[in-house]
Amino acid sequence: PIVRQYVSDERTRFSMIAKLKSLTVLSEFKNQFQFREEGSYSDTLSTKSVRKDNDKYEENPIPDSSLYNNTFLLRLRYAGYGTYQFATDPDPNTDEVGVSGTQKIHAADQFLFNRTMYLQKDDGVIERNSIKSKKFCNNNSGNSNKRCQKVIKGMPEIGVSVVDATLQFTKESVTSYFSLGSINSAGAVQATGGQNTFTVSNLFDLIKVDNATAIADKKIRINFEKDATGQRTRGIGENHLVYKDGEPYDPYIKSISVGKNDLNNITRSVYGPALLDMTPGQRAKSYRVPIGFIQSPRNAGDPIAVPQWAFTEFSNDTRIQLDSNSVFYPNKYTAHRVSTLMDEAQAICFSEKLTNQVDIDDCVSLLERIRDYNTPAIRGTSKAWLVCWLKYAHTVSGDYLSTGSNNAILDYFSKSIGLKFSVSTETSRKIQNSRWLDTYALGQMDTDLLTYYIYGELYIPLSVISQDGKSVNFEKKWTFPGVQFAYIASYTSNFCNCFWTPNNNCCDPKDKSKRTFITTYGTVVETKNTFINKESSSEYTYDLVLNNNQNFVYKGKFLTTQDVKSNEVVFTWLVSLNCLKSCNQSTFITYTSLSMTARQGMDTFFQKLFTFNPDL
Repeated sequence: PIVRQYVSDERTRFSMIAKLKSLTVLSEFKNQFQFREEGSYSDTLSTKSVRKDNDKYEENPIPDSSLYNNTFLLRLRYAGYGTYQFATDPDPNTDEVGVSGTQKIHAADQFLFNRTMYLQKDDGVIERNSIKSKKFCNNNSGNSNKRCQKVIKGMPEIGVSVVDATLQFTKESVTSYFSLGSINSAGAVQATGGQNTFTVSNLFDLIKVDNATAIADKKIRINFEKDATGQRTRGIGENHLVYKDGEPYDPYIKSISVGKNDLNNITRSVYGPALLDMTPGQRAKSYRVPIGFIQSPRNAGDPIAVPQWAFTEFSNDTRIQLDSNSVFYPNKYTAHRVSTLMDEAQAICFSEKLTNQVDIDDCVSLLERIRDYNTPAIRGTSKAWLVCWLKYAHTVSGDYLSTGSNNAILDYFSKSIGLKFSVSTETSRKIQNSRWLDTYALGQMDTDLLTYYIYGELYIPLSVISQDGKSVNFEKKWTFPGVQFAYIASYTSNFCNCFWTPNNNCCDPKDKSKRTFITTYGTVVETKNTFINKESSSEYTYDLVLNNNQNFVYKGKFLTTQDVKSNEVVFTWLVSLNCLKSCNQSTFITYTSLSMTARQGMDTFFQKLFTFNPDL
């Protein structure tokens, strides 16, 4: 408060506050002294550091029971460029300009380093993908002092958005680590021991929107929000005092919004206080540190690769330079950047005499950037960080800041499937279907642009509010070679052949139009209604009744067709659900679970067909 009151110059005030804030972590030395004497450090706990309250603020993605059970989920895949504005070793992380580390401020930058991790353009963002000069203004602008912005061609823009959105259902999710092997890196990122990535399985896609912008004709933005004190998200490592390389980010308050000023956004934080207010043991058990470190831009077919859906969000120039099998990456990438900057420097520095400070600042900054990126001895980590990726996986189980009651994403899926959804707001962290799951990777740190690339998958459990009066419809298709029509139809067109169950012949011996199943939810009776058999197609429809419940209408259809043009056989399974009287969430969950159990059995059966019948 004293600095803010008596220091008028904004940059001086900013620098003084940054230096004073570095003193706030002095108390951490006392905590770390005992922690490290016990043989612990960062996220590694020795037996001497075990405390009863270590897991008080855990965000464990693999709990004792499954995260999700008999619930609908919204999966949002997101990707894009963020910017991380911080000084690096050997500079202190509170340094506002950078002197001896990899990243530093240039004369043309409008802001100083503030340790902030941005996912969107906002106040304080340093943008180096453009330059400003009066040379770029229209000559008729009428203002001789005006500076106009020119975006450098091919440079990425700051912004992380949803790539695709999927409504899913799970009977019981399975979350697990997938080993990437061991590593011993003492270079630009220090990491040792076993490295992992994260998998989520046993989820069924109900409706998928490949282009998420189509949901509301706007980009769906993923962002980090400020906490109650106004603090923005930053890395909490404190130059290895608190964490080793690959530190966690805090505050972690994630928001999903349609467009920039969405009042119906969905926003939630992790559980607990700020990381620096936790004990070292509690931080170690927070599960918010990297689970894996890899040094690879992208290798086709490799499980550690950047997935195709995320790879397409790279800027055009980056996609061209990121040749998956090229031995020239990242040299190819940095050389292209230097060439681009030299073209801009030629236009600013040498086309005419520099007469104003803005052009001088741009010229000096461009030349410094060229030198730094073109001289490994000066900035060796500039190339090393381009191939480094850190993988994270943890839950998000804290308070909701907004639940998006009229959120456009939920409305889209509600109208598509016929059920009214809301975000599940269960507050007990120990109950299934209460937590979000966020799995993400951060890498390709560009020390010239101060950018990084991030992609991830965010899972949000949903509640069913009501049915909107329409039928609830599910559909699933399987495709096979066209020559196998008769063989596939022998399974899919025979009402009494329940190929997706252990008991293939499931019809009533006395009535071939009825089949009966004993399930965990009770007795299911399916009755055949129609059957149509043609040369290149066959279909039958049926009604399903559970425990003789006549208040819920369940209609199914098996359709097998042969497409001569594509030479394919397509088997389509359609389900329509309708509640005749008031039905609660558990009713829809039960019938959806029955459907997904059958679908899982069909998936398994068709996989076996491919395994045991090579002709397929």
